[in-house]
Amino acid sequence: MTYRSTLNAALDDLCYSLGCSFKWKIKPMKSGKAYQIKLNEDIISERYLYLVREVSFSVIEKRFIKIFFRVFNELYMDGFDVSHSLTASQEVAVRNSVMDVTVARYLARSTRRFINVDKLLDGMKSLSFQKYEGEQVKTIILVFNKEYEQLADGYDDEIDDIETELVDIKKISIDNKLLSNVAFHRFVDGVSAFYIASNRLEINGYVAVRKNDYNLFQRNSSLTALSVGENFNEYFYCVSISSHGDVEVFREGGRLRLLYRKGKWILFDSKTLSKAIFGEDYDSSEFDADMACKIFYSLSKIRKGAAVLCSSFRVGKLKKEREDLDNKKLFAGYISSEDVFTNLKSRIAGQSLRALADTGELERVLMTDGLSVVDDKFKILRDCNMIVDTSIAQIKTSSKEPDGGGRTTAVKAASFYGAAIKVSEDGPISVYRDGRKIYSLG
Repeated sequence: MTYRSTLNAALDDLCYSLGCSFKWKIKPMKSGKAYQIKLNEDIISERYLYLVREVSFSVIEKRFIKIFFRVFNELYMDGFDVSHSLTASQEVAVRNSVMDVTVARYLARSTRRFINVDKLLDGMKSLSFQKYEGEQVKTIILVFNKEYEQLADGYDDEIDDIETELVDIKKISIDNKLLSNVAFHRFVDGVSAFYIASNRLEINGYVAVRKNDYNLFQRNSSLTALSVGENFNEYFYCVSISSHGDVEVFREGGRLRLLYRKGKWILFDSKTLSKAIFGEDYDSSEFDADMACKIFYSLSKIRKGAAVLCSSFRVGKLKKEREDLDNKKLFAGYISSEDVFTNLKSRIAGQSLRALADTGELERVLMTDGLSVVDDKFKILRDCNMIVDTSIAQIKTSSKEPDGGGRTTAVKAASFYGAAIKVSEDGPISVYRDGRKIYSLG
């Protein structure tokens, strides 16, 4: 197998993780959103390689991409003359390891710590397939550069909306034997407690969460673990197993989440999702992008489907015919027209999304059938449980992708009124505009 054919196979996994595609070109592309990869001209000089999607790549994603190509070249050239081809077995070895090594390199920040990071990821991936008494195994490990004793000195038990306690335990080493011990993940479950480990993979304690006032979306997006980790004021990375068997990985700051789901890595960058929903040049002080990302990421993690329209149109406009849409209107009724539903809806329509999230009402609204409508700043809930005229989805749409199920068609139709977001029950998040899918991940 040649360098290019082996790279193509590895690129499939990279593009899956980023929600993009790749193209080889004889001449440079002019698209500002395509990301050009600088190749070694001694190996490939007659082609340009681009990663392509409709949403531009973030700085963090580009950093990850550069690590990927550095890792690929090291794996491909290690022990081989680039003028020769790899055997099929060698190609499989390179292709199957390049993403794992890239993730470990991204977390380790140095080759010295890389082996232990890779070892931990491998162990947690194996553990993610395990169940205990019918329930998915869950746990969280926060790994720090410093030793436990140094970390404990400056720890503050009270953090934002949570109260915690740092509990000392006898030092234990993380290995396959420990990970297979039921007590390891039953006692520290990643919900009410998190392990604290050094980069030598030694655990000396855990953080017990005594009080947690974060809402469901904040908890499901691992804000508790992130807040605990950042409270130590030291570089760390976090590896966890979710209630649906995803291995979730993030570093300090937490903007980029890496999910190992169904045997593939996925890169969730909140900046990229925000650009897909609010536009490339959105003003973070004007739009509640943080809220939007936590909601959709959370629903994806807990495998709850949802359909949301983020629009500047008032609900009244959605109920009026539009000449440019063959005199059709988006609104076709409500899932329920009973008095009890009308009364309940009048209580929440027009309310702040953050307030509804804190009470738990927003979770129930989004997970109920029908389309939810929010304002274009993602701050106010305008309507919910709306049935839409799905025939609008066929208007002006040149997309060759399959129509999909009812939720997909409804979101396509709604996307003529703004950014329409679909979270599938098996995890993927998709953003549509003008009847077209412009971004999809997971």
